[in-house]
Amino acid sequence: MNEMFSKIIEAGIQAPSGDNSQPWEFRVRENIISVFNRPDRDLPFFNFAQRGSHVAHGALLENMKIAARHFGYEASLTLFPEPENEHHVADVMLVAGESSGESLYPYIFTRATNRKAYLTTPLSPLEKEALLKAGDEVGGGTVRLAEDGEARRAIAEASVANERVVLETPALRQIFFDHVVWSEEEEKQKRTGLYLKTLELARPQEAIFWLYRFPRAARLLNAVGFSRLIARDNARLYASSGAIIAVTTERDTRHDFVTGGRIMERVWLTAARHGLHVHPVTGVLFLMHRIAAGDTSELSDVSVGLLSRAHERIRSTFGMQHGTIVMLFRVGKAGEPSARSSRLPPRILS
Repeated sequence: MNEMFSKIIEAGIQAPSGDNSQPWEFRVRENIISVFNRPDRDLPFFNFAQRGSHVAHGALLENMKIAARHFGYEASLTLFPEPENEHHVADVMLVAGESSGESLYPYIFTRATNRKAYLTTPLSPLEKEALLKAGDEVGGGTVRLAEDGEARRAIAEASVANERVVLETPALRQIFFDHVVWSEEEEKQKRTGLYLKTLELARPQEAIFWLYRFPRAARLLNAVGFSRLIARDNARLYASSGAIIAVTTERDTRHDFVTGGRIMERVWLTAARHGLHVHPVTGVLFLMHRIAAGDTSELSDVSVGLLSRAHERIRSTFGMQHGTIVMLFRVGKAGEPSARSSRLPPRILS
């Protein structure tokens, strides 16, 4: 395989994905890199209709386009080129050109999820303008900012409905904790999953988190109000930011989620370029995809109501009467993350 193509794929797989699931594989034929989804990789309950994976693939494809330009290629994308194969997400056709010195390329390798508390310092006019325009080259979606304290608090308080539902729903709690990676040694071995150190928990919080693995302990902790306490603490954390950003599209097709992922990645890389950190907050969004489709299995009526009200509060805070929120994340200044998730080598099909 062409060495430059290998470098372009290597840049692509630095993309974020749900719990670092990395749901992709590749095939290279002449000047075309085909990208395929691996539906078994991401958590199925939170990945309704593979929408989370499609967002991740959008980020991967945008990284590949940026890297291609950096190495002197133009990359054209064809999404879902085989109607009969839903897992064939894209063909990336590369044509040699001139290196553009793509300014976002270095940040592909430094970008990371940062779950620390951020400063509430407002974004500067330059930062705000750059983030709002970051997705213009992609098109097909809109970047929206919630900046003032009241709006950030409203979105943060709504977003933690996810934490309550996960901790209070046995099936979801089991799925979630099955994908936690508990030690550095395990993380280096698996190179996938939700690495504990990236959660930025204090020692007492880590102890409580560990106890939630066990059904009897979880029932007791919930009975004395720990699920609500954790949600309240996370609401304060999520509100600590310069802004909360939504990437929205008009519709909710698989193309829209790939497009939203492309825009998200450009916003994230632009934030990194300006010395800002990013933390996706997506649980309510992705659980609502399932609820909106009428699949409420494993969810109580109370949980469905809680998530539905939270989703509507987020939408109304952004002033949305129609359209889809593809991604939601907070952005701001903070110390460097305590840990980063590793990446698996790319899987290349013959």
